[in-house]
Amino acid sequence: MGVLVFYGEKQAEYLFGTPFSKVMRFVYIISIFVGAIGGLQFVWELVDITLALFVIPNVIAILFLSKEVKELTDDYKLNFLKQAQTKDKGISS
Repeated sequence: MGVLVFYGEKQAEYLFGTPFSKVMRFVYIISIFVGAIGGLQFVWELVDITLALFVIPNVIAILFLSKEVKELTDDYKLNFLKQAQTKDKGISS
């Protein structure tokens, strides 16, 4: 559990600065306390809500980036894979 708290703090520090890492430490301590006194059903619902809060922005970002991802994938298929195929043909000759 301590490893998760450490990495969470370091991520918050990297993204938002040192003061926010202390806020994350407080959030982790409160979460541990709530998890210890809360019922199992409450804890699972809290985990589900938290995961949804992570998933929703990522899905939105994927939708906005889908055009660029398709263009990059097509470019990769066109250039890199064809180069690899030509090298393979040259080796087998």
